[in-house]
Amino acid sequence: MNLISFGIFGIIFLMFLAVVSNTSEDSQERIQNQMFLINCPLPSYDGQYNATNVTIDGFAVILNTSSSFVDFGGDGTVFRCLITPLTPFPAFQVIMTNKDYQEVTLGFPSGWFKFAGDFLGATFQQLNNIFQLIGFFVTPSNFSIFGFTLDDLGSTALAMVISLYALCYVAIGVLIYKVASPFAGVG
Repeated sequence: MNLISFGIFGIIFLMFLAVVSNTSEDSQERIQNQMFLINCPLPSYDGQYNATNVTIDGFAVILNTSSSFVDFGGDGTVFRCLITPLTPFPAFQVIMTNKDYQEVTLGFPSGWFKFAGDFLGATFQQLNNIFQLIGFFVTPSNFSIFGFTLDDLGSTALAMVISLYALCYVAIGVLIYKVASPFAGVG
């Protein structure tokens, strides 16, 4: 087996581990929560939304942006998506706060900085959720097979799970080295 095949095997086996270790109900619920938080709307600079404008369909937050439902009076809206841990399924909710982004203080557009801070905060929060979702698939952090999590595994089984993931990472590292290094060659 050459090193390219070893690297491709590592990628395929890592995808297999990701699918198998995220099949329990708890794992899927954590994935669904991250998907909902990723779909939370970014702040609106000009337009106030109220409770009749927002609907939650599955993991998506849908905004009704027709002019009859939105007040474009200069204020903006910040959206905060929350998950209430109820059994058997969590409850998704969106909290909206209206802010004056058109505010001017001593001739200085201070409201724009409020909007920039809210926008960057929401963007970094969504990036955090995206990285956490990726982490569920490429690490054993969301590991759960037949209801057994990492906490339930003994030390030998835990070492085996971690070594399987490590083997995949070594194989992928070898593949990257073979493809990217000008001295290794692809053959």
